[in-house]
Amino acid sequence: VSDGNVIYSSDEPVFFSFKAASLSLCARLPSMNATGTITFDELDVHATLYIPLAGIVQQRAEIRGSVKLDTLYISTPLIMFSMFQADGEILNLAKTTSRPTIPWIQVLTSPHNIAFNAIFVSGTAMYIIKKKKMKQITKKTQSD
Repeated sequence: VSDGNVIYSSDEPVFFSFKAASLSLCARLPSMNATGTITFDELDVHATLYIPLAGIVQQRAEIRGSVKLDTLYISTPLIMFSMFQADGEILNLAKTTSRPTIPWIQVLTSPHNIAFNAIFVSGTAMYIIKKKKMKQITKKTQSD
């Protein structure tokens, strides 16, 4: 943990209590409890299945209250939590939350889509024609 010019280092579990406006933490798989205003540069928290926390998916977020977390995996730029609990006001600080737009005219008139539809329609027509011929042949053999 480094705060200003003070550096603490330990291989054993260490418990600190800080009151700071800005704090830099360097620890191997820490468990943390924080109270106050906690800001995450990019937060993506999920519960069972896919339930994002307050609709926040890979966006800047702020929690005013308390946070408890246990880390499972840390690598640049990803940190995975084995446990994450947030109580208090949760704010999405993303500037824009616009959804991507799909240019349907371009998609539907693209050569790939036209080729796919042509193959699908001709395949379906060939299947129906074969089915009718098979019915005619079986009717003919049954009547003979």
